[in-house]
Amino acid sequence: MNPISPSDFEQQIENLLGLAGREVCSEPSAEDFVNWFRQTVPEVMPALLAQIEPTPEEVDKFLRVAALNLFADLPQPDHDLQRVSQPKLGRNNPCACGSGKKYKHCCGELVMPPLFGNMNLLRYVLDAYTKRRLVEVASSKASIEEVADTARQWNGWGEDTRVVALLEPYFAGTGPLAAELSPLFSTLMDSWLALGKPGKRDRLLGELLMRGDRPLKLPGWLSATLIAAVTGVIMLLMFKYTSNQAAIKHTRSQIKANLLALSLFKEDLRVGLRVQVALLLGDRTAAFAIVLA
Repeated sequence: MNPISPSDFEQQIENLLGLAGREVCSEPSAEDFVNWFRQTVPEVMPALLAQIEPTPEEVDKFLRVAALNLFADLPQPDHDLQRVSQPKLGRNNPCACGSGKKYKHCCGELVMPPLFGNMNLLRYVLDAYTKRRLVEVASSKASIEEVADTARQWNGWGEDTRVVALLEPYFAGTGPLAAELSPLFSTLMDSWLALGKPGKRDRLLGELLMRGDRPLKLPGWLSATLIAAVTGVIMLLMFKYTSNQAAIKHTRSQIKANLLALSLFKEDLRVGLRVQVALLLGDRTAAFAIVLA
């Protein structure tokens, strides 16, 4: 048997987790998930079974324990996208996997670390969501860090319509924003720009300014700030060469948005001030250089 390449192994993991995410969206019981896993793994991820002793009893025991562990690690749609801990079983209780054996003679015999380490399993669940259903995530108890990571992956794959469907609801309403939403902000800005909708970005920045929200603590690099600032420079040029009231009004709005965008990166005041000075001097090249330095 030829050894499987790392890339093939990773693809098998992706395939299995994608199917697992879709499966939990049907809200199965632990026993149903175990049965699904036992049937699916030999076909979808044979490389996993190649790592254990090839006897029917050992394979079945491994699959049952692995299935219960994965089921416990996956955020469950019917539990507010939180993980469901496995129940503590006594040694003589029936095993949760549905084998009919006592726990001590079944999954209790095998201790297994998490199969998929620190992978973001929420992404595989949300991959199975329709765009319409993604609006539910903001009102769930899903981990903000995992939502942010999911959005960044989708953005990298060009799935910006899904990013927007996922993240827009977090910024809806009129109340103050929680600082924990910071990881979501720049990805939403990037996806709006990728979709050719800079106006939505500008409106959100203006709304945040009017709402008086405390500055969000975003990453140190200034991608969103730079985009907003350069847009402001373009608007200033429009003002210079057109001098009409529409341009003046739009420029004023852009300046406010840019000031807010700069305030979002207050953690690096020195860089923010240098960018602002460069913009006031109309030197967009210098602004780029400062941010990218």
